[in-house]
Amino acid sequence: MEKLLLIWLEDQNQRRVPVSLSVIQEKARELHAAVVKKSGEGSASEEFSASRGWFNSFKARANLHNVKLQGEAVSADGVAAESFPSGLAEIIREGGYTADQGLPFKVLLVLDNAPGHPADLSNMHPNVKVVYLPPNTTSLIQSMDQGVIANFKAYYLRRTIRSALRAVEGNKELTLKEFWKGCNIADAVTNIAHAWDEIKVTTLNGAWKKLCPVCE
Repeated sequence: MEKLLLIWLEDQNQRRVPVSLSVIQEKARELHAAVVKKSGEGSASEEFSASRGWFNSFKARANLHNVKLQGEAVSADGVAAESFPSGLAEIIREGGYTADQGLPFKVLLVLDNAPGHPADLSNMHPNVKVVYLPPNTTSLIQSMDQGVIANFKAYYLRRTIRSALRAVEGNKELTLKEFWKGCNIADAVTNIAHAWDEIKVTTLNGAWKKLCPVCE
C-alpha cells in the first residue's frame, strides 16, 4: 500500500497539486482497502485507520522531506531557499568540487526531496556525495526549475504542433485527430531529443544562479 501511495504522491508532486494530511490519509485507506481486497479477506489482521502517527512514521521511512501539505506555513520556504546556497557553497569548498568535466570521478549530487527518490543514497559510492534541497524549495532554487523545464516544454510543444500542422497541410484527407492517434512513443522521443538540443547553454548555466552562483 505504501509503495502505491508513494507513486500517487510523486504524481501529485510532479503536477504541483497541494495535498492535505486528510487527503493523504483518505488515499492511504482507499489503497489499503484495495490491496486487502486483492489479497483476500484473511490478509486483514486489523483495521487500518491511517492515523497521524502512521503518517509521521511513513514519512520518515520513505524520506518524504518534500511533501507539500496544504495549509502548512509557506513563509519558511523563502528563508530556507535563501540560506541553503551558502551551506552548499561551503560543502563545495570543503569537498574541492568544481564545475569542470573530465576530472577524476568525484561527484556532488544535489537532489530535491521527491517521494520517488530512494530513502538513503549516502552509501551509493564513496566518491559520490548526496545533498538534499530543503523541503518546499524546489520551485525557488532547484536548477531545472529556473527556466530549463519551462524552455524545454515550450520547444517540445512548438515542435509537436509544427509536426501536426505540416502533416495535416500535406494531406488534406488527414484530420488533426487522426494525426494525434497516429503519434507513437518514437515520435515523442524524437521530439524530446530535438527540443533538448534547442536548450541554450546560457539557459543551462543561468539555471544555477540561485543555487550555486559559482557554477553560473
